[in-house]
Amino acid sequence: MTNRLFTSLRWLFFFIPSLAIAFSPLTAQPGPSFSFNYEYFPYAALENPDTTPVNGARNFEQDLEIQVGVFHAEFSAPIIFGKGATVIVHTLSYDRLELRYRNWDNEQGGNRIEEAHGLEYTFTLVHQLSDTWNITAVATPGLHSDFKGTLSADDFSASSAVIFSRQHSEDLSYGFGAAYAFNFGQAYPIPLLALNWAPGSKTRLDLLLPAHAEFW
Repeated sequence: MTNRLFTSLRWLFFFIPSLAIAFSPLTAQPGPSFSFNYEYFPYAALENPDTTPVNGARNFEQDLEIQVGVFHAEFSAPIIFGKGATVIVHTLSYDRLELRYRNWDNEQGGNRIEEAHGLEYTFTLVHQLSDTWNITAVATPGLHSDFKGTLSADDFSASSAVIFSRQHSEDLSYGFGAAYAFNFGQAYPIPLLALNWAPGSKTRLDLLLPAHAEFW
């Protein structure tokens, strides 16, 4: 249960910062950046609790509520080559997941995880293939654990993505690609579809499906 929650929260951290650069002008001169944020989710019940009785008693998951807090910090350093034809971005990120429980049963649930940590390094390469097309490749190895026991292979992950994008006009760019990510708890290939449309100064549509969708 905790692994599913932790990996789903990592979904946005992997795709949005890494792939958004594919739809930005490569001639820009960005410098190193540091950011952090904290997200708080109040107590909520499980969406699909296990209702199977345990030793004739009510399964505690039916009454269980969890409160989640997520701290995220990130440092990025871009390097530009060939007058903007190639951009490499090195990103280090840290996540701390805090879990608080109501109605936890130590006999049924055993030892509970109250905090977990994630360390990730993301390598992003953006290369201009022509005047209108570019390719973005992303690789993100990571370590995710509560660090209270011996590390195992399950604590390590390696996500990746490749996307091709085309600048159709000053107002419109679109792209397609695929990713290999852990947002469903296990690693699966995931198709990606991107669209960036800004027909005027007051309207903007940003899509990176299935991870992100915004309309302003």
